[in-house]
Amino acid sequence: MKRCLIIGGSDAGISAALRARELDREVELTLVVADRYPNFSICGIPYFLSGEVASADDLAHRKAADIEAQGIRLLPKHHATRIDPDGRRVEVRRPGGESETLPYDKLLLGTGAVSIRPPLPGIDLPGVFPLRWMGDTLALEDFLVSLPIGSLDRLKLQQKLDDIGRATFSEKDAGAPAS
Repeated sequence: MKRCLIIGGSDAGISAALRARELDREVELTLVVADRYPNFSICGIPYFLSGEVASADDLAHRKAADIEAQGIRLLPKHHATRIDPDGRRVEVRRPGGESETLPYDKLLLGTGAVSIRPPLPGIDLPGVFPLRWMGDTLALEDFLVSLPIGSLDRLKLQQKLDDIGRATFSEKDAGAPAS
């Protein structure tokens, strides 16, 4: 039986796994995902933070159970640490920190992009959050919940944050050449 290993749980990785399943019902598919949110909707983050979407799990295009129901072995919270192309295997770090070696016949990397943190003064201060991954979103939510805001609900909090203003920057501010 062929073994197909896919690293990355965003649209590219999930789509590749589902397509591989369509093309070959017998292939052994394993999907390595760095967090616990495969295939989530990044566009839904503001709706989650405002409370319109009640649970972060509801931002998933496909739930883990849906992916696994397609015969795809899903490894959430696993990190690929080493690829051995000659030996056709990938070393991954499990959630508890131990290593596991995964063999493959076909390997696909669908890890997506790495966000850039521009060199802006104050970007590393408490209360300044990037919003790219679900982990970022949950960290911001934890911060917002910890604020002493009395009886304001999340939507009112969002309106208050909008009233304060939004931080913006240009390419010039980030140190890039201005166009």
